[in-house]
Amino acid sequence: MIESLEGLLRVNLASAKQKSQEFLVFRVDAEDRVRRIPVIGTVAGDDLKLLVTLGMALQRQSFLSLASSQVVAREQLGHDRNADRETAFGEGLGNDLAGPSPKPNHRSYAWRDYGNRVGVWNLHELAQEFKLPITVLLNTEIYDYCPEVVAAFRERGDEVVGHGRTNAERQIDMSLEEETRCIAETTAAIKKHEGKAPLGWLAPYISQTYVSLDLLKEAGYRYMMDWPCDDQPFWMKTRSGPILSVPYPAEINDSLQMLNRMATPTEFTDFVINNFEEMLEQSKRHPLVMGISLHGHVLGQPYRLREFRRAIRHIVAKRNEIWLTHPGEICRHVESLPKGIVPGS
Repeated sequence: MIESLEGLLRVNLASAKQKSQEFLVFRVDAEDRVRRIPVIGTVAGDDLKLLVTLGMALQRQSFLSLASSQVVAREQLGHDRNADRETAFGEGLGNDLAGPSPKPNHRSYAWRDYGNRVGVWNLHELAQEFKLPITVLLNTEIYDYCPEVVAAFRERGDEVVGHGRTNAERQIDMSLEEETRCIAETTAAIKKHEGKAPLGWLAPYISQTYVSLDLLKEAGYRYMMDWPCDDQPFWMKTRSGPILSVPYPAEINDSLQMLNRMATPTEFTDFVINNFEEMLEQSKRHPLVMGISLHGHVLGQPYRLREFRRAIRHIVAKRNEIWLTHPGEICRHVESLPKGIVPGS
């Protein structure tokens, strides 16, 4: 059983020079074109292979004085809300139940709220049953709407990641002052309720401006997941020093696949299993991070959850070959490595 990433990216510099076949070449940017990433080492006799993160996002939107939330379960957990600006019922961002409808679109509103009322608890039970670490991607207005849900994952010791105040807004639409305030208010709310500031960030709607990375670094964030362009962590430059990019599952995402691409529960489950098996095979050559993004109003539906259990059983059956963990733990390990090992360092 692999308990940590100790030694995961550790490189024996002496042998590394003699065994160039143990490295992959990564392109980073114009100033830092090539890096070499070592193959996986061993810990307590176990081959270190694939890192798997499970995430869930809780989301919220507004109906005048009422508030509705939806839960996105990744093998990281996130809470999203669309309510802070008192947007009218049916407005804001998000998927509709059956396509655009005249306002007020109560069907889609109720469908999304199912995620907070039922779906998230279905996913919580799944995590409990299989002892899965969950990362909560949190819209902080969820603290006011359904604090019981956040408390349930807090009791499990799961990680909370900053996900803005609400999914009714996007950073790309904000002025510099508004974006700075959004990040500050999100951070302060999490620190107030969790007793510590979050290490990581995923932007509402995964939307960034030209200065988002700078603002996050200056607000104390050590990693973010807004750039799904790699299967390994890498450092990105900011005006105040580097910030780590941790892989985010843009493709292995129930919302994208089931609501946008119309994948069936069986197809999505097969996507997860095939992705896992291929990455597990690739990880014999180099360490990789695989995430799974889930939503309470999507995968929390019983008929989808029933089929998805097949993917979870498949993954946990190989628990001794992988590291089921939180992105914050990946960040801490990468930070402990000597410069020059991880791209961008």
